[in-house]
Amino acid sequence: MASVAHLVTIVSQVLRMRREDVNTYARALIDGGILPKSRGRAIAQVTPRDAVALMVAAAVAPKIKDTAETARALLELKAADGTVAGDLLEALFLGAGTFPDAGRFVHVDLVHDWPEVIVRANGRTLWHFHRNRTGNWEGHLKRASSLGASAFELVRNLIADRPEGVELEVR
Repeated sequence: MASVAHLVTIVSQVLRMRREDVNTYARALIDGGILPKSRGRAIAQVTPRDAVALMVAAAVAPKIKDTAETARALLELKAADGTVAGDLLEALFLGAGTFPDAGRFVHVDLVHDWPEVIVRANGRTLWHFHRNRTGNWEGHLKRASSLGASAFELVRNLIADRPEGVELEVR
């Protein structure tokens, strides 16, 4: 696929974030054992799940020390039918036919305040991933970031189409 450095460049461009910030999240994910670590001349290649993890971490933008724990918590959540959030987001990243009627209108809400992921399309909830807890709203504001299916698609396509070092023109 691509190296972590290449993935950082692409994710920062697609999410319109400073490369330095995305790189800091990537480093925290490497230290947390979520992203692969290069050794010497052996440059580690990322998997689709790695790309999803970095996109989730960058979108939620937790405190650096909480990055790996936050990303892991969100990706390991399960829906009522047993579907794992990370598996579904990876399928979305890969462009699998998981969302045949929704197309690019799918978006993923990542809640900052507690572990919760909601996948929506055309105004309806398709999957709701959360811990079996109630009362999340008690005394809290719900802050969330949304990632559209097109962001996952763009990152996937740029990894495939852009050699390392070629910058994306963002307008």
